[in-house]
Order: sequence, then C-alpha cells, then structure tokens
Amino acid sequence: MMYGEEFKKLRLEKQLTIADTASGIMSISLLSKFERGLCEITVSKFVKILERVNVTLSEFELIVSNFQKSRMMQLLDELRESYLKKEFDKIEVIIANELDLWKNTGHIRHRYNSTMFSIVYDELRDTNTTKEKDIEFLTDYLFSIEDWTQYELILYGNSVAGIKFNAMMLLSNELIHKTRYFQNNAAHRKMIAQILLNSTIVCLMKNELDISLNFQNEISQLLTSEHYLHERNVLNFCNGIYLYKKGNTIEGEKKIDAALTIFKQLGSDHLAANFTEFFEDVKNSKS
Repeated sequence: MMYGEEFKKLRLEKQLTIADTASGIMSISLLSKFERGLCEITVSKFVKILERVNVTLSEFELIVSNFQKSRMMQLLDELRESYLKKEFDKIEVIIANELDLWKNTGHIRHRYNSTMFSIVYDELRDTNTTKEKDIEFLTDYLFSIEDWTQYELILYGNSVAGIKFNAMMLLSNELIHKTRYFQNNAAHRKMIAQILLNSTIVCLMKNELDISLNFQNEISQLLTSEHYLHERNVLNFCNGIYLYKKGNTIEGEKKIDAALTIFKQLGSDHLAANFTEFFEDVKNSKS
C-alpha cells in the first residue's frame, strides 16, 4: 500500500478534513495527490502532517508494516534467545544467512551484520574465530559515522566484546557525543545504557577496574528513571563484581547475590545462569 493511501485512512479515522490537515503545511491539491498515490512529498511535510493527525513517525512505520518488527529486530530477537539458551546451531544459521546475503546482494550491511553475529558467537563459546579484518572493517565503519542511529547502536552494542580494547574505549567514550540527537529518546537512551554496561563488563573481565567504575558512573547518570529496572540490576551486579575484585568481597558478594536473586524472581533464569557463570569465573581466577 502507498504511504499516501495509508495516511488518508488515518486522517479519516481521526475525523480531520483534507483542508484542516493541509492548512499551513501544503496545498490541498498536493495533499490530495499524495493521498491518491499520484506524487511524493518531502520528509519535512510528511512529518508535519503526521503531527497534525497526532501520529508519530514510528507509529506510522508500525502501521504500514502491519505491526511486524523489522527484519533486523526479528534477527536480534532470535539471536538473544539463542544466546541465552546457548543454541549454537541457530546462531550459525543466522551468520551463514547474512554472509550469503552479502555475497548475493553486495549490500555491505550484511557483512557488518555477519561480523556482529560472529562476535556474539565467539563470546558465547569463549572462542576467537571472527576474522580480524572483518572486525577492523566494522570498527572503521563505526568510527566513520559522526551521528549514530539505532543501527550503529545495535552493531556496536553487540560487538563490544570483539573490538580491540583501545578502540572499544574510544568508541564508548564518544558514545554520548555520537548519539547526542537521541538523548531524549527513551529507547535510544536505554540502548546507550546497555552498551555502556557491556563496556563495563569487558573492563571487569580485563581487570580495568578504574575504567569500569567510570562507565558505571556514566550509566548511573543515564538511568534516572525507575523504568530502567533491568539495566539497574545489571549495573548492581557489575558494581558487585567491581567491589569483589577490589577486595571488598563481602559487600561485593552481597550485591551480586541480590542481583542474581532479582533475575531469578523475574523469571530471567538463563540470564541469571550466565551471570552466575561469570561470577564463578571471577572467583576461580582469584583463588
């Protein structure tokens, strides 16, 4: 269906005339042609008429896609579930499909995607099979983009563990600047916090404790709303690991146990198991 035709349905449902909708934005004839699929209009005009009918751009995108998630979001859902359940074969299929799409279409985003999924796969198996040239290619792309959108946040957030530490430090420190246009967007703010949490975990794994604390402080400033309960709990877990590694084992273990208990109470059993395994590795490395 044409965007104009879908917009007309919304306008009629909102009980707005074509004259009231077009007023001050464009001519009635132009809006009429747009609604009949006879012409296109500029993005700025389209956003304005959406505001006139009290519909956001993201809501309109959901409507025209019949409330289906984008292919990327569906892939991420599959990846997340497979990661938590440690279903290696499913992740291998995701990687292979992206590589095939890259070879068959030449669309470079599929190469970025396959590298990202490969890094996640390596992290899950504690291996190092992702080609260094692919990681460098992905890293160069992330550095080259001045203002990140959701796609770059997804790429980086899932690739943090595989990117060289110094590059990860630079990208994470620039994250707030690179996403400055989206600071007031709740969904992007949440993604930024999750990426910094991933960066914190990498720092803790590498015993870069002071750097991890700096990230923890940044995350605390981002999580100013009570809506970020999951992120707050991960942050408490990370702080517990930090304290434990710093020698304050009693207080650290209390925080860790409390965070793991909350994950279990919320039914996040796979997540609780993965974090428990992480803590066991920390304890074994200390003994």
